[in-house]
This record gives sequence, C-alpha cells and structure tokens, in this order.
Amino acid sequence: KIPVDYILTFMRLKMSEINGAKALRPAEEELDTLKASKEEAEKMDENDRMDEDENEDVDEEDHNDETVPMAVMKPGWVFHGNIENPAPIYTICVHPDGTRFATGGADSRIKLWSTGPLKRLSQHDVEYDQKPSEKKSVQKEYKLLAELTHHTRPVNCLKFSRDGKLASGSDDKSVAIWHKLGISDLSFSSFSQAPSVENWTCKTILRGTTTEVHGVTWDPSSRRIASCHVDNTIVIWQAQTAQQLRVLRGHKGWVTGIEWDPKGRYLASQASDGMLMIWNVRD
Repeated sequence: KIPVDYILTFMRLKMSEINGAKALRPAEEELDTLKASKEEAEKMDENDRMDEDENEDVDEEDHNDETVPMAVMKPGWVFHGNIENPAPIYTICVHPDGTRFATGGADSRIKLWSTGPLKRLSQHDVEYDQKPSEKKSVQKEYKLLAELTHHTRPVNCLKFSRDGKLASGSDDKSVAIWHKLGISDLSFSSFSQAPSVENWTCKTILRGTTTEVHGVTWDPSSRRIASCHVDNTIVIWQAQTAQQLRVLRGHKGWVTGIEWDPKGRYLASQASDGMLMIWNVRD
C-alpha cells in the first residue's frame, strides 16, 4: 500500500506544476508576439534601407549623367569601300595609346583612323540619316591616318601589340605584320584621296597555312603571334622570323577566337564546336 502522506505530497506537487504552467503560458505567448513584431520591424527597416540605397544609386547615376553625358556615335566618316556604297567592316582594334584605331573590311583594306575627332564629337554632331552629299561635306573635318593595301581578300581580324605593331589576318590565308615609320602629324586633316598622315609598312608576312585566318593575337612580350583558322587549328608564330613554332590541334570545329593570358603562359581558344580550350604555350 502507498502511504497517504506520499499521495498528498505528490498531488500538491502536481497542482503546483499545473498552476505554474498556467501562469507561464500567457507570458510565453506575449514573448512570442513581441519576437514576431520585432522581426517584422527589422524586415521593414531593411526594406527601407534597400530603397534608400537604390534611390542613392539612381541619384548618383543621374548626377553622373549630368556631369559626363554619354553619347552614342555613328561617325559616317569611318567607312570601307565607296562612301555611297560602303563595304562591310569585319574587325576593329584600338591602339594601346588610344590615339588611333584600325578597321578591316570586305574591300581587303585596313584603315587607320585618329580618335581625336571621336573625342571632340558630341551627340549634336551626329546625324544618322545624312545623305551621301552631306557626308562628303563633313568628311574633310576628320582624319584617315593611313590605308594599308597588302591583302587580296577580306580582312577578318586585327590586333595591336603592346609596342604598337599591327597584325592582320585575311581570307587570303596570310597574316601580315605592320610597323609605323617616322613621326605622324595628327594635326593634319586627311581624307581618303589625300596622302597618308602616317606611314605604315608591311614588315613580315606569315604564310604556311592552307585556310582562311579568322583571329590573331599577340603575346604580352610582342614576340609571338597566334592565329586561328577554318581548318580547326591554331598556329603560333615567331613574329620577327615568321617561323612556325607549333600547331595546336584539338577543336572539332573552326576556331573563331583566341587570346593570350597576361603572363604569356596560356592561350584560350573558342570554336564553332561549342568548346573553350586552354593551352599551355610557355616558351
């Protein structure tokens, strides 16, 4: 038998627990409510801060737009072929010093242009629907620095080296290396019929491939050139001697682009096979 005192003591303890639980329940519910309110307030504060940051970004962009207006330019004086019937431009490359850029086109020519007029040109100077006769009157204000005529087929790719040499690749299956001679006079205004402002000469021709050239790039030292071709290959050349150093094979489709890493150790290539490849091309 269980002693009566034990039973009474047990019942008193149970009643205390029940009463304590009843007393604690409202406090716990109030605490949960407070926590929910605090979390909701924190979310609202965070949303307000995000809105303020976005407004500040918009204000900053508006301020920048006011101080440095962005202009979309379409200079009609940059063209290939005939100005009334221009030829397609396939490639463009900017010189490392930013003073000139080169374009290559379906007319098999390379043209070098001064960037000075572009820097001075404002939105109000550009008329996209100019008639050919109107374009001619504007042409004389802008500078064609040189026109290079070695290639016999369309020029697909151009690339300046760090020291200012120009490499060009063409459908005529050759890569040409161009050097600028003498001192240019960028203050002289030149049009296509006028003498070249700058004197560029073709120093080296890289031959030995049997397919069209679709990309060229210089290594950081300006000593090597890589070219990519329609036969799915990449050729690495010694620029000064025109020697083929190696031929890289691995792509299943024609190679559409190549680029060296800043240290000259690796070469990245992309191709129509949908693959990107990294090649170890250390000396």
